[in-house]
Amino acid sequence: MIVVVDEGQNLDGSVLETLRQLSNFETARSKLLQVVLAGQPQLARKLARPEQEQLRQRVSTIARLSPLLLDETRTYLNHRLSIARYRGPEFFTRAALQLICSRSHGIPRNLNTLCFNATLLAFG
Repeated sequence: MIVVVDEGQNLDGSVLETLRQLSNFETARSKLLQVVLAGQPQLARKLARPEQEQLRQRVSTIARLSPLLLDETRTYLNHRLSIARYRGPEFFTRAALQLICSRSHGIPRNLNTLCFNATLLAFG
């Protein structure tokens, strides 16, 4: 079984301790529960606290996403548009993409917000 927890930076210490305890359940052959903990950079700082040492010892992989570059931003936005069933020409001009990438700092959450607001204003 896999438990995926998003926005992990918002979890308090007692919830992190519960996740640690749940990770103890295993058979002789395998773990019964895998936990995927995702969050903002504040999550890494939270896990670095001394009281989280036992949980940190159970972490097998840590990954950090780098901000998206211009071409990655284009690919990401085109993917989001295709999921929304958009089938027209390039949705954003190159200049718009450059501005979106610059103002969002390549952070997908910021990209989503900027593009949502831009399309809402265009629709209006």
